[in-house]
Amino acid sequence: MYNCYKTTMYVGNQIKLQIRNNLFSQSMMNAKIVPEEKITNNEYKIDINEIKRIESKTSTQLLKEFTDDDKIAIVLTDPKFGMFSLFKYHIKYGIHNEFTKQHNTIYCSHVFSLWSAIPLLIFLAQWIIYVTLIVNQIQTYEDGFCPNQANVQEKLLMFAIAILYYCKSFFLWDNLLSRSKKKFVLKTDSMCAIIDSLQEFGFNLLVYFTNLIIIYTEKDFMNMVMNTLAIEFLMMIDNEFEEVYLKYQPEVGVDIFNKMFVSYNENKAFVLDRMQKNCGFRIVKYISWVPYKLIVFSHILLPIICLIMVFYGPICK
Repeated sequence: MYNCYKTTMYVGNQIKLQIRNNLFSQSMMNAKIVPEEKITNNEYKIDINEIKRIESKTSTQLLKEFTDDDKIAIVLTDPKFGMFSLFKYHIKYGIHNEFTKQHNTIYCSHVFSLWSAIPLLIFLAQWIIYVTLIVNQIQTYEDGFCPNQANVQEKLLMFAIAILYYCKSFFLWDNLLSRSKKKFVLKTDSMCAIIDSLQEFGFNLLVYFTNLIIIYTEKDFMNMVMNTLAIEFLMMIDNEFEEVYLKYQPEVGVDIFNKMFVSYNENKAFVLDRMQKNCGFRIVKYISWVPYKLIVFSHILLPIICLIMVFYGPICK
């Protein structure tokens, strides 16, 4: 019983921390979640002190701990490094083609990422596909909130997909925590980092919520299956592009880390300096507080909504 109570308190601390935290600057990145425990008279008493910070190491100290593979992994897992940050790298550094000259090899993905703005095209394609799916579903669905017209197979598929999403919703929360607590982070003193972090967390949530609605409103059994797979693929397009791009050119991943990633304390200093010098950036950062909080609350609500759809979907579909 005591262990259940303790676990509940840990979960509550984690949720409270994420609500207070800023997904963009990770202001609570080094905070302790598990409260300190004290033993008095053979009884456990939990003393929840104010959240403490763990001192971050400097870039110089941390750089010695990382191999090239570690650096590439950090680049790929940082939610603030996305299509806009990758395109920014190409404009600022990739245009010099340093690694092309060194290896006497030219990769089309590298050249045309700049010439054709491939990262931005991928971002655009994701949203166009998403919007067209939504518009098409709105235009074709006319059966109301609880038509109860589906056959047994379709109701069972709705039930199974809702259960699957309920289970995956907890991993989505874990992904939010895991990818936000890194020793090294992308320097977040630019608009690109804001857009990429909103895209990474916000778009995935939209895809989950939207897929539940699309599966519920879709009448054809095979279309239900194909839409589920298509939406999952849509969510991963940008991350897959980054992985394939850095697979062929790992030196670029290391270069991105060396030139665009800093330690937590250094990043905090960069952001504060940019906010003092740039009024536009300061305004955008304050405005972004709202969508970041909505993302955190949506992560909390997602398993609840999925659980509701486990029962509501099969009954009313």
